[in-house]
Amino acid sequence: MERSKNVWLQLNSGRINSLLHKMQEERFKSSYQGQLDLGLVILLFNGMISQIENLQKENDELKTKQGS
Repeated sequence: MERSKNVWLQLNSGRINSLLHKMQEERFKSSYQGQLDLGLVILLFNGMISQIENLQKENDELKTKQGS
């Protein structure tokens, strides 16, 4: 995960990367026999990260406009 401007993502980047790595590892090994599709979970996780970054960018832009 790239460095984000979002504080929550910065503080939790190690955990996020570790979790994504572990899910990808289990998906490749095909050893996970649960009811969740890990590929879908990984896509959703990445989508959530992107949405957080988009919201942070929008928030920063609004703060800039408000300060003008």
